[in-house]
Amino acid sequence: MKIPSTTATISTIFSILITLSPATQANTSMCGELENGYGPWDVRSDLGKLQVVYNYHFSPAVESLTKSMTSSFGADIGYTLRAIPNQPKALLAMIRLGEREKRDKPIGSIYTVECWLDRAIRFRPDDNIVRMIYAGYLGKNKRKSEALQHLDIILAQTNDNPFTLYNLGMIYADLGEFKMALKQAHRASSLGFKNTGLRKRLEAAGEWNEDEPTASSNDSGNSEPKMTDERSPSP
Repeated sequence: MKIPSTTATISTIFSILITLSPATQANTSMCGELENGYGPWDVRSDLGKLQVVYNYHFSPAVESLTKSMTSSFGADIGYTLRAIPNQPKALLAMIRLGEREKRDKPIGSIYTVECWLDRAIRFRPDDNIVRMIYAGYLGKNKRKSEALQHLDIILAQTNDNPFTLYNLGMIYADLGEFKMALKQAHRASSLGFKNTGLRKRLEAAGEWNEDEPTASSNDSGNSEPKMTDERSPSP
């Protein structure tokens, strides 16, 4: 497999970020600064700081939207995301809450659902799990071209992580980009990833091929992404 040079990878990421930057700048004022009284903490590295947030605001019942811990689910999940902006389970819970209430801004939340996703990206642009969640959200809301921009960034910075490649394939399939989904399935498999869910999905769609697509067929571009996450964050 041909590995892109570091210079090419950085150039690719930079060129994509230029296309996204005007919206990001606008969202800074719309979606607030990231400073917070507690945190903000990174779900991947600040492990000793997270449990107190989970104890008071993000129990399994809050995550499943069955019982809030304070005044509302939106308040509990919003507090969690102010303290831990890239908490993936909290982001997914906020997305589900917005869908259930049929509101862009769920009851008790100080920001819209998309603002929470924007804040997570601004907090940690290198967090591929957050980008995949955002891409899934955009795809579900008929914004495929924006979703593909985030997937392009992930491809440029993933460094052949089989978990990431598999999850990317699932989202490409969600977006109807079956050639790209097939490519990620083959790449993940070649790196030792054993889960066959993506292959079965492509087979069911009549899009599976034993041969990996060539570079010439590498044409990138809706549901909440169901991801296999190696870091397995949990409250």
